[in-house]
Amino acid sequence: MARDAITLGRVTTVCPNSAIAASIARRFAVEPVDYAAVREIHEEAIGRMANAFGATLGERGQRRHFQRLVGALVASALNAGRSHSEKVSEARTLTAKLANGARDEDREGI
Repeated sequence: MARDAITLGRVTTVCPNSAIAASIARRFAVEPVDYAAVREIHEEAIGRMANAFGATLGERGQRRHFQRLVGALVASALNAGRSHSEKVSEARTLTAKLANGARDEDREGI
């Protein structure tokens, strides 16, 4: 069974955009994520790693190493987005009037 490729495009389809993320943070009274800072920190860390390797790995070795590293970051974002989407679907199902047998008070009469 072939797995779909993990791409930034797929990540953007399942992850909440900045407006939705800000709304979630507001509703749960938590600080919103500073995406620009997160991106800057990752770029800095990857740059430091590249400088630390120097010529030790060689160009091909560094390329493979950083492809795996960035791939892991993108895969992590995809899994977080999938988790978010599943929670949203679950919440919608539980709040649907007729879909939840445990909420008899929401059911319409005979």
